[in-house]
Amino acid sequence: MIRSALFLCASVLMAVCSACAPANKADRFDRVVCNSPASGSMFIKNLYYLPTGYTPYPGLATPDPNGNATLVNEDPYLSSLCLAYNAAPSKFKAQLDGLKATYIDKTCTAGARCSSTSWGFRPPGTQDTYIALSAGLWDGDVPTYSQFEYLVCSNLLGTTCPIPAGGTAPNPGIQPNADTQTMTIVAVLAHELGHLTWVVGNMEFYSCPGQGKFSDISWNKTDLLQRYHQFGIQSGNTPKAGKQKNDIITDIASGVQNTIDKDLDQIYKDDNWASLFATVDMDEDFVETYKLRVLTTLTSNPLKALVVTVPQYGPHDIVDAMQNGNKDLHKKSQWITTCFPSLP
Repeated sequence: MIRSALFLCASVLMAVCSACAPANKADRFDRVVCNSPASGSMFIKNLYYLPTGYTPYPGLATPDPNGNATLVNEDPYLSSLCLAYNAAPSKFKAQLDGLKATYIDKTCTAGARCSSTSWGFRPPGTQDTYIALSAGLWDGDVPTYSQFEYLVCSNLLGTTCPIPAGGTAPNPGIQPNADTQTMTIVAVLAHELGHLTWVVGNMEFYSCPGQGKFSDISWNKTDLLQRYHQFGIQSGNTPKAGKQKNDIITDIASGVQNTIDKDLDQIYKDDNWASLFATVDMDEDFVETYKLRVLTTLTSNPLKALVVTVPQYGPHDIVDAMQNGNKDLHKKSQWITTCFPSLP
């Protein structure tokens, strides 16, 4: 990541695992007309296939300097992105429309290796912003939102996530009220746009009048963020309280299941974090909080509850903690509301 000019993030797109449950048929991406407002959106008009061989790098030109990229005009990409755009809140639509272009990267089409082929990018010396989404997300059925978060958790930990996808509390699981594929597409877009928002807004250093820095809420800052933030890599920055992703990895290495479950539950019980991913570092904390805000403000099937139930422990509603709690997650959401009212 280049704080002033470039952002490159190995994101979390991955193909659906063969064991995932079928998607809700009502939300499947059958052929649809890209109706209003998506039909006139700059986001959809600027949707292209990424030119072969392009990878963002400092000093590199824009993804398509000669204007030769091919427009995306086919399913499954077009229909699903139209549905996501139409469900998005107006402030998020404005951000999507503000992108110079969005690319589908067909370099990788299956498996966990596709997680490294999604990125956000602002070329040096410009204000143009771009995102690329891995075609691997559409390999087979797009995962429902609980499946997607389960896959992210598994990828972060390097093994099967201890919290399964779906289910109903008090049974263990990642349990959103709206467990749809459209929610997943919006979540992926929001994650990438959240990173660009962090960079463009200079969030690492910006001190909001009367509010301080975003990182002041939950972090002991000892390191500047990495020039390139590869997926799941922690710096020396540590939370002011509680566990981090790498603590769970250490627990898993120890093989003591009770300790794994206890520490994982602590992350959600503390009401400080939007997700396990948020504990990686300050930027991911902002991005995951921002993403959660976007999902709770969708115009169709918004996220009203995201219950996470760790085996052996009780349920924790992340959305309720953000909207109605008095801990760090609520404070971070309020910081965004106060300091950047133009954001979702």
